[in-house]
Formats: sequence, C-alpha cells, structure tokens
Amino acid sequence: MRRYALGIVKTMHALRNRVAHHEPLVNGIPLPGENRRITLADAVQACFDLAMILDRDLYAWLMDDSTMKLVLEHEPQPNE
Repeated sequence: MRRYALGIVKTMHALRNRVAHHEPLVNGIPLPGENRRITLADAVQACFDLAMILDRDLYAWLMDDSTMKLVLEHEPQPNE
C-alpha cells in the first residue's frame, strides 16, 4: 500500500510542478526519473485515487462536485 500511495503522490507532484510553472499539459506530464509521460486524465485520476486513500467522504465530495470529467472530455489532443 505504501508503494502504491507513493506512486500516486509522485504523479501528483509532477502535475503540480507543471501547473505551477505554467507548462503545457497537452502532451502529457513527464515523470521525474522516468522516461515516460502520463496523460492529464491519468494524473487527475491519481488525485482522485489519493483522495480515496485519505478519506472516502472527500473522494465522494470530489466525485460529486468535480468538473474535471467535463474538462477532460474537451481536452485538446496533441497535434490538433
């Protein structure tokens, strides 16, 4: 469980850094120390997964009030 949670936190940290530095998210989020990128949808899912680990009520609230699913449906695709 600890390794799983640390992986989620690593993903969220990479997302936070991209957003904080006003870097584009369209081409995915590079994970530090790895030669791969994850999609924005995967990064957002990691946020929901961590919320579930921390507090089920928080997760339920986020799922009810989050507009991220709508945003991701209209996410620009690379090379569009």
